[in-house]
Amino acid sequence: MNTTAPAVKPQRAVPAHLVYEVMDGKPIYYRDYKKIIRGAIKKDDIMGYGLLQALILNVLAGYFRNKIGKNYWVLDGEMGLHIAQNQNLSLAFVVLSKKQLVDIKLENKYLHLPPQLVIEVDTKAQAEFAADANYYTKKTQKLLDFGVNEVIWVFTETKKIWLAKPNAPWLIINWKDDFTAMELPLNLQALLDENGIEC
Repeated sequence: MNTTAPAVKPQRAVPAHLVYEVMDGKPIYYRDYKKIIRGAIKKDDIMGYGLLQALILNVLAGYFRNKIGKNYWVLDGEMGLHIAQNQNLSLAFVVLSKKQLVDIKLENKYLHLPPQLVIEVDTKAQAEFAADANYYTKKTQKLLDFGVNEVIWVFTETKKIWLAKPNAPWLIINWKDDFTAMELPLNLQALLDENGIEC
């Protein structure tokens, strides 16, 4: 009778390039990162936005650039934000006051200043994080605590929008509902309709 325990396969370390963000010192991986490790898909298959996500971000960027572009930078495209040691978040869309950057040396490093506005469209985080409401709550609270004035989540599957400001109730509304961001009137559904985006 063989009493030898079966060999335990060592777990393969997750490469750093598959880390989407770091929260509380713990890595949050890109969705489907395990498939990349297995060789079933390539890194490029998960890094980009889906078409609807990209269109929403593009429409929002156009809206804000048209309304406030003179005094602000409107940036979309997964900007890194360093808020503290072991706290590096990935942001889909930010609005920064140009005054914030006046005395800042511009380097190719993560932003370390709080944007005025952050908008996230879904998330690129692995499924267990994306399915956990605590992930969204924790990330939102960290951004507000860091000094971000407004955090907005757009969810494409449920067509809901989550609005968060410091010292105010957080709200969940529908795409068709009116709301404000940086004191500008917004209606996501109307904005998509104006741009011929049907979803």
